[in-house]
Amino acid sequence: MRTSLKAALAGVAGAGLLLGGAGSLAFWTDEETVDGAAVNGGELSLAEISCGDWSLNGGVTAFVPATDLIVPGDELVQVCNTKLAVEGDSLTGTLAVELPDMTGATGLTDELVPTSTFTLGGGDEVATVTVGPDDDQKAIVVTTKINFPFGVKDNDSNRNLSAALADFPLTLTQTP
Repeated sequence: MRTSLKAALAGVAGAGLLLGGAGSLAFWTDEETVDGAAVNGGELSLAEISCGDWSLNGGVTAFVPATDLIVPGDELVQVCNTKLAVEGDSLTGTLAVELPDMTGATGLTDELVPTSTFTLGGGDEVATVTVGPDDDQKAIVVTTKINFPFGVKDNDSNRNLSAALADFPLTLTQTP
């Protein structure tokens, strides 16, 4: 009986070793370390905008919208300045001036024609432009004009009225 008990225990132990060994696999491995690197993000932004006074008909005399009056044929002009920050080897963006809205539903509002353009780094005056890394720190001049066209029908609907120029955005957007 001792022999058969020993044989049974040896059989159970052998079966356990066979089952345990069925899931194992031996292979060669090695490990090396790859050097990491710092990764820094770029920048696409506009500096704070500073604007001069409004002027009348391209003159050097300031136009005070709260007290001065315009008549048909007049054009109001305001010039604002800012700078670009474009940092990134492949970074491009589009710069655009959104046309301002005239607020207040009056006959004068209907007659005034607002426009906005900008000049990038002393270039031509345009409505939109694509910028890239070479434009970093370039000056931007934003010119807003409000034209009261000459030849407007003379009626009471556009006399002694007021209108307001709404805030308008200068938008710099990254392009793919």
